[in-house]
Amino acid sequence: MYRRLLLLLVAVAAIVSQQAQAQLLWKVTSPSSGKTSYLFGTHHVAPVTVLDSIAAFRPAFEQAEMIVGEMDMAQATSPAGQQTLALAGMAPADSTLNRVLAPEQLDSLGTMLTRYVGQGIPLEAFYGVKPALVSTMIAMAQAQAAFPDFDPGKQLDSYIQQQAVAAGKKVEGFETVEQQAAILFGSPIAEQAADLMKAIRLDDEAIEVSRRLASLYVKGDLDGILELMNDPSFGFSDAEADRMLYARNESWVKILASMLPTASVLVVVGAGHLGGPRGLISLLRSHGFDVTPL
Repeated sequence: MYRRLLLLLVAVAAIVSQQAQAQLLWKVTSPSSGKTSYLFGTHHVAPVTVLDSIAAFRPAFEQAEMIVGEMDMAQATSPAGQQTLALAGMAPADSTLNRVLAPEQLDSLGTMLTRYVGQGIPLEAFYGVKPALVSTMIAMAQAQAAFPDFDPGKQLDSYIQQQAVAAGKKVEGFETVEQQAAILFGSPIAEQAADLMKAIRLDDEAIEVSRRLASLYVKGDLDGILELMNDPSFGFSDAEADRMLYARNESWVKILASMLPTASVLVVVGAGHLGGPRGLISLLRSHGFDVTPL
């Protein structure tokens, strides 16, 4: 659960500071063509009004010829995309929740789901889905409980892409819906179940973690965000960091290295992908791009 919660990188629009503006939006200049592109660090439960507090975002958006996100959100929300995600979240017949969790663990899960989902849905309705899907639902509910101004109908990444389409700009994703589904739900069921039980044990701490992430985000503290994401108490293991962050960054920068010399691009990805020696800022610089804060 914490792994997914940490990827959400909660923020509150009303208190985004000038420092956050300087560190969340970056200008990227191609060494070969001089083309200017932009890199924006977002998170997946921020209110869209966060953009109003970043003065340089709108000019960057207007100049960009295309938007590139973690995936094309229109594909993810299409009937086919939703079916792909739903199927990926279904548990194998021999690994349903009532088979991988002990009765007392199911009781604890039922209590937690009542807290976040309500009493209208029986626990048995969740038996057929993977533990990772339940963890993701709980993480989203916890983040929204901490920051009720978030409107799920106006998710920031989707909103930026929708604005791009309305402006006649091209939208692309680094990953397909199938790849995203594998990232979210592809780990071993036993590992997912362990993560889910950890989420239950640490439930009371989850909102505080969200607040800590919010503080780091509004300060634009990319190194602090990455440090929290890799905290051994509730963050990534080394293997998980490689799979969830660094391998993806390395794949994405290869795409950008060939794309940015020929087009002005606004890259919009989770802020956790930006910082550190294996983050996109450092990787782009290693490919010769000039990357400076706006």
